[in-house]
Amino acid sequence: MKKLTHLLLTLMLLSVAACSGE
Repeated sequence: MKKLTHLLLTLMLLSVAACSGE
């Protein structure tokens, strides 16, 4: 459960970073 949350948080951060970068 904790691993899944960590994965989701990482994905969200990557998505935000990608949107901001472009």
